[in-house]
Amino acid sequence: MPEAEGFQPRWGSPPGATITDILSENAMSVETFADLLGEGVTFASELLRGEAVIDDEIASSLSETVGGSKAFWLRREEQYRKAQEQARSNATISSSAEWIARLPIADMKRFGWIPNTRSADVLFAECLKFFAVPNLAAWEASYRPVARAAAYRLSKSYVSDPMAIVTWLRFAEKNAERITSRKFDAVALQESLPALRKLTLVKDLRLFMPRVLEICASCGVAVVVVPTPRGCPASGATRVMGGGTAMIALSLRYKTDDQFWFTFFHEVAHLLLHSDRAFFLEDGSDVTQVEEDEANEFSAKLLIPDEYSQRLMTSNKGFRNVIRLAVSVGTSPGIVVGQMQHKGYLRFDQLNSLKRRYRWNELG
Repeated sequence: MPEAEGFQPRWGSPPGATITDILSENAMSVETFADLLGEGVTFASELLRGEAVIDDEIASSLSETVGGSKAFWLRREEQYRKAQEQARSNATISSSAEWIARLPIADMKRFGWIPNTRSADVLFAECLKFFAVPNLAAWEASYRPVARAAAYRLSKSYVSDPMAIVTWLRFAEKNAERITSRKFDAVALQESLPALRKLTLVKDLRLFMPRVLEICASCGVAVVVVPTPRGCPASGATRVMGGGTAMIALSLRYKTDDQFWFTFFHEVAHLLLHSDRAFFLEDGSDVTQVEEDEANEFSAKLLIPDEYSQRLMTSNKGFRNVIRLAVSVGTSPGIVVGQMQHKGYLRFDQLNSLKRRYRWNELG
């Protein structure tokens, strides 16, 4: 395959993003890619995430496996590592004024996360208190790795700001720390899936959300729903925190039941399938595409089991028929509509009235 054909590299993203695009275009699985590459699936997955370095040998293998020249892949790797280094050097914060200027202060005040003060000294002190650090050096040590991880993800996302993402995650963690002190129990969470799925039938957010929190907390998972500041496009996030507890953060970004429950079970999937990794963020990027695909499949199949998937395609798309199908599936009509739209069986402007819509004031 000539370099100019099929390749549209985003130099700030890992080479794995380009490889993922090629695999998708050719309907090639990660397992098949690993076999052709002559490597294990673990290495192939690390390569797609940008964790494995492309050396001369790997560049030659990539050229033979997915196309492009050896020089293309070496250049792709070099440009990506340079972009990473540049991002790290640009990210260093040298003064309190610069730090404050880069935080989403207006939204932090609007949400009540910090006091509404005009005093620069008070504002600086309140922001340090918000992040639970004594000074900027401590903030750099504690939060710079998270900011870099967020910046690393911005290959295919919306307009995003790593500092806004870090701030949102911090507020979510502040809330999560008050919910449960139990260690994450994957077996208990797996066994709770039927009970959690039944809650998709409950219309009122005020009725089902306390039960979601209760069930998950008993499994060592703190579920929090918090708004996002400008620059943070996240719909959800999963983190394994200190002490062995886990957190699922949701932003209620789309405010419909199909999006809410799909995102929730997507995050649950990360805990059940990928709990050895500390951080997953749903922001539209593709740097963890293998894990994202696995979590998407888990969530979709939990909401609409395989035995009903054919009926999504073949059923009459009328209002009443979709409701009947939802009753058979044992979930809400909005979730059925959302999955039919996602799979292309309905247009995105069809039957949206069947989706339940949530409001922030319902959370209390």
